[in-house]
Amino acid sequence: MVETEHLSVSIVIVNFFSHRLIVELLQSIHIVDYSKIVVVDNSNDITEWAGLTTALSDFPVDTISMSSNVGFGAAVNEGVRSLNLDQDDFLWILNPDTIPTRNAGLDLARFMVASDFDLASPVLMTGEESESVWFSGGYFDHNFGRTVHSVKVQDLDSSHSFLTAAAMMMRRRNWDKLVGFREDLFMYWEDADLCIRAQSLGFRLGVASDVIVWHAVGATSSSSGRSRLFHYYMQRNRIIVLRELFGTRYLCGWKRIAESLKLLRRAAIENDGRLGKVHHSLKGIRDGILDRRGSL
Repeated sequence: MVETEHLSVSIVIVNFFSHRLIVELLQSIHIVDYSKIVVVDNSNDITEWAGLTTALSDFPVDTISMSSNVGFGAAVNEGVRSLNLDQDDFLWILNPDTIPTRNAGLDLARFMVASDFDLASPVLMTGEESESVWFSGGYFDHNFGRTVHSVKVQDLDSSHSFLTAAAMMMRRRNWDKLVGFREDLFMYWEDADLCIRAQSLGFRLGVASDVIVWHAVGATSSSSGRSRLFHYYMQRNRIIVLRELFGTRYLCGWKRIAESLKLLRRAAIENDGRLGKVHHSLKGIRDGILDRRGSL
């Protein structure tokens, strides 16, 4: 067992009109176990900033206000820069709509030390009345150009090729080798891109099956199914990343095209705002092909 005092774990959280959720997150953990915690505010809203700083005033947390909504990847990168971590320190990226068990961060770091994984995630649960596994590992399906979540808890030494960024942990030295998240995608597929690059560097990706974090999937995006932005960025960023990593010929294969159509169908069967979501999904395909980046 690795001694707690030898571990330095810091947390980065990106806020987008979710300060109430962040309070619940911070209340769930043993906050003195963490070396540093920073919340990066992407809301670009005076009222939200006031609510955030007031709500967090009783917590030992640093806050950073971005001048605009710079997107998930850029906000995380800024948060990491502000922490000034040593190379062996652990960095834990947490979505604001997650609730870790009390000792989850240190347990995850201990797991990484004991198993020698370079990147790691806890098991993510979702649901309130009836909880279910949302993520317990994953892989990149090269045939269809997609990421796949496993909902079956696997052995501790199982290796994976994809980890969601909802509760991803790594040491600072590996973050530096990966040069952080790319900043031109704005939202979605940053974790897929990072994991594919990590695999190319020979990094090992693992999931601690006995470390649990609850995740309110989609809580910060839309209350009526997936948002228009989800359907847009999932299509566009997938096309951009796959073409960059594997080339246009790969992207034009029928299985990758079939996956784009599958994503389009997901928009078409939404209960609310179906036409707008289909429009945004199609626009994402177009902008991906045209290599249009940044925010919509």
